[in-house]
Amino acid sequence: MNEQQYRQGLAIVSALVAIDPEPASQEGKVLARWSAQVEAYEREHFPLPELTEAEVDAAEREWLHTRRADEIDGYTADDLGESPDR
Repeated sequence: MNEQQYRQGLAIVSALVAIDPEPASQEGKVLARWSAQVEAYEREHFPLPELTEAEVDAAEREWLHTRRADEIDGYTADDLGESPDR
């Protein structure tokens, strides 16, 4: 897969994810094939650094803290007139 095919694949995956096809449907099968190709390209061209278990735990705690701070009863910090940094 080259970069042009990768970008085309991203567009296809994005469009199919938006319609949320059943996995066994024709669209679902196309989504699975393109997703696998896009993921393989990304693993090769955009490798992620290996994280330690402590780094993963810290990232999860930060994500959970941010989610709780930003979403109170379905309202975001902006809805409440609050800054997420508070």
